[in-house]
Amino acid sequence: MPFSLYAFQRRILKKFFRPLFHLFTLSFFFFFLPFFSHPLFCQESADSETPEIAKKLDGEEEKKKLLRAADILDQLQQNVETDSLNILSIKEEIKKLKEQVSTLQKDVDKIKAAVSPGNPSLSNSKKEKGESLGRAHKKFNGQKIEKGYYYVIQKNDTLESIAEAYRKSGVNVSVEDICKANNLSPNSTLEAGKKLFIPKKNG
Repeated sequence: MPFSLYAFQRRILKKFFRPLFHLFTLSFFFFFLPFFSHPLFCQESADSETPEIAKKLDGEEEKKKLLRAADILDQLQQNVETDSLNILSIKEEIKKLKEQVSTLQKDVDKIKAAVSPGNPSLSNSKKEKGESLGRAHKKFNGQKIEKGYYYVIQKNDTLESIAEAYRKSGVNVSVEDICKANNLSPNSTLEAGKKLFIPKKNG
């Protein structure tokens, strides 16, 4: 068989490059192995699920915040309703107090009008009493009455018993004299605590 340089070269090259090819193949496999390993794909899967979980957590937090806000609003509404009831109650009490004050003011005005010096009824009453006493004294002055006594009526006293008691003490006075001096009638009822003028005649 004739010797062929080309075939010889091919055999040499195959022997030389075959180990290099295997070495290159292994190097390539080990270099790209981490990129195609299972943990890498798991990490990518976990990373893809993370936004969904975050969204769910955010949604739950928002729900909790809304529930808390609703509870606060309910509490505020209850407080407002309670305060409104208290305000209405206070207004009713103030209204009642105003009515009582108005009634008391009217009573005070009536009392002031009754005791006022310019009250016609009181003035007329005092005037009548003064005229009555003046007439009584004028009558006794016409009879030359010079003196007299004031007697405080006691319980169960009568005009006759009073006149008799004064006569026993030396004062010459009759029931008629006492009635004239005090503008009374013989049958008048005497009131305990009031005063009677007991006239004393001269001679």
